[in-house]
Amino acid sequence: MSGAEAGPFAVFADSFAQQVPFYAITFDEDGVCTSPVTQNNLIQAANGATDVVVYAHGWNNDWPAAKARFEGFLEGASTLAKTHGSLLPQGFKPIFVGIVWPSTALTFSWEDAPDFAGDGAGDGLASNIDEAKAIRDLLPPAEIQNFDTLVATRRNLTVEEARLLARIIAPVLADSDDASEQTAGFSPEDLLSAWRAAPPIKRSGTGVGSFDDFGTAGDTEAGPQAAGMFDFLDPRHIIRLSTVLLMKDRAGVVGSNGVGDLVRRLQRETRARIRLIGHSYGAKVVLSALAQSSPAPLVQSVLLLQPAISHLCFAAKLEDGHPGGYRKALPLVQQPIFSTFSSNDFPLYRVFHYAARRRSDIGEAQIAGTPSRYAALGGYGPSGCSSRECVVAAIAAAGSPYPARDANVRLLALDGTTGINGHGDVETPYIAWAFLNQLK
Repeated sequence: MSGAEAGPFAVFADSFAQQVPFYAITFDEDGVCTSPVTQNNLIQAANGATDVVVYAHGWNNDWPAAKARFEGFLEGASTLAKTHGSLLPQGFKPIFVGIVWPSTALTFSWEDAPDFAGDGAGDGLASNIDEAKAIRDLLPPAEIQNFDTLVATRRNLTVEEARLLARIIAPVLADSDDASEQTAGFSPEDLLSAWRAAPPIKRSGTGVGSFDDFGTAGDTEAGPQAAGMFDFLDPRHIIRLSTVLLMKDRAGVVGSNGVGDLVRRLQRETRARIRLIGHSYGAKVVLSALAQSSPAPLVQSVLLLQPAISHLCFAAKLEDGHPGGYRKALPLVQQPIFSTFSSNDFPLYRVFHYAARRRSDIGEAQIAGTPSRYAALGGYGPSGCSSRECVVAAIAAAGSPYPARDANVRLLALDGTTGINGHGDVETPYIAWAFLNQLK
């Protein structure tokens, strides 16, 4: 590829027995579209399509990983459709859109997204920053020297040094620009508590799980740090923990701003049915886009794949009296939202609730049957919804029926204990079958 791409990144030659254009739309950390020309061309092309499938990748996905996610999903759904073509709408003519956002704080040049056509004002997606710098750039100048000293020159912190580093970082994590969440304060003690409770960072060859497992990494066993380790905390761990939270907030900003604008344009300027898919933090991207929309039904379907968001995000009422942050999205989808969860998803079943411990992370708060008020939707399924509006069912194998549609049901929670073996196990026939059932 030479120069900026103004049209589709690729065309799948034999997908759903036709040629399917694949557009990649890029956004920066503030949700600003960095490929506006490509986006405009997508809108124009969508006028000749029946369906626009918009897929947002998750945390810790560089461009090659995101591209593989997009292609694997589309290939799996297309392959299954060859034997279950009756599920496809009449005249089905889709366009596939990959939402590319900077979800990892450290990439190398060959891992960045290609330069999709912008408007000449910027240089496209750029995320060649290390994790410490991602936090350092948000600090007030007066705190930078202390931050550098603690992070760059220490490997074991004393209690007082740990408290100082927590006091420096906590204000950065206290506020989210995601308007879909009701954000409350995050104190240094909150950060210290999460730091102490979280599993240790992964060390090569140990097989110990960590926050690296969000998005693309494998699923391995881990547990909280021993209490005695609190006196000598590794500052690299608080950087990784803070990055997890920064990227969670970034997913909301990208969704609320740029992706929300894209979805609204598709709704206003085309007649195509809009179908949203989000994996991991990508679920937060697409739900944040919906949460900023008008009360009228906006999209045809939503598929959340192992969503790294609160299990109470759709709850009718949290402990503070407010509804879950994404409950407002339920009436904005013409079909019930499909959302997968699995106890085999190590990061979301064993780790997530150690990281996302801010007050604003509750409900995006204590329900029996989960290990924490901060538990993940993709690890435990939804809580706080009425039985009429939320149905829990086993994820169906290809060819097996899904529950009959009921107008009162707004959320179908798909238990993937059988069928989803890890956080990244989302290009399987089970997932493809769920998606095809949303098309009929």
